Amino acid sequence: MSGSRAVEKVAEPAPAVERSVDARLARLHLRGGLLALARAELEQMAAADTLDVIALADLAEVRWRNGDLMGAAQAASAHLESGGEEPMAMVICAEALDHEGHLLDARALAARATERVGGQVDRLFAGQPRSSTWSSAGSTPLPLAPGTMTWGGLAGGLEVHQPEPAVWAAAAEVMADAEAPQVAPGEADGAAPARETGRAASKELVSIEEAISGQRLSGVPERLALLLRADRALAPLILSLADRALSAVRRDDHVVAALHLVRGDAYRALGRESDATAAFQRSLRAVAARTTEMEPQ
Repeated sequence: MSGSRAVEKVAEPAPAVERSVDARLARLHLRGGLLALARAELEQMAAADTLDVIALADLAEVRWRNGDLMGAAQAASAHLESGGEEPMAMVICAEALDHEGHLLDARALAARATERVGGQVDRLFAGQPRSSTWSSAGSTPLPLAPGTMTWGGLAGGLEVHQPEPAVWAAAAEVMADAEAPQVAPGEADGAAPARETGRAASKELVSIEEAISGQRLSGVPERLALLLRADRALAPLILSLADRALSAVRRDDHVVAALHLVRGDAYRALGRESDATAAFQRSLRAVAARTTEMEPQ
């Protein structure tokens, strides 16, 4: 699938070893609809090359639900190519193929996903817009209704086959593990504090997202800038939040200038120097506009 983003690397899990607490917790947050928190956790795992095959599908889903179709397709393709069978990955790849104009391939994959989940594609989309590929694959959109969501969260992946409370029974165990992380034998002394720092950053991202949704933008640029300094792997998510904050600004050139400055730093962290320069120039223009208004007449 085309795209400039590098395909995430898959960590090679040791035989007979359970999934990491971080991976299981990220899936729990994803299924609970805490998309910002789940994406922060999964993007950090991607940057650290600790994604397993299942986590690749989760990363694909959380990117897709945040509007990043092509980034989602990269992770979904990596999942399928690594032997994964999550139907969500098939759905995302079909949507990306349709978007790129590969209609026959998209319909073939859509038909495969529809067959895989027994026609319950609506449970996977959970309200996400879909392409016309699905009508050709024998699946038509249905209105959202009770049961589209499962147990108050998102139904996705293999959970579609088992929409029962037992599927979620591990939640308490995962949360308990998260509350008291243990350092594995041979793990570096700084690994546990690093995990706690990552979780603190995730909570801060959720708080920032809530502030933006409530149009409480004071301090948001500074908080985003600090997060970027703490972990450059969060640059894509910080960029997305900065763009959302800009769309909510009600004529405050100081906030506009600060947000564009954060955007420039995030683009630079991603190696997109031309975009960074453009963002810095927009920041300067916002500062100049504010200075002009403050000059005595």
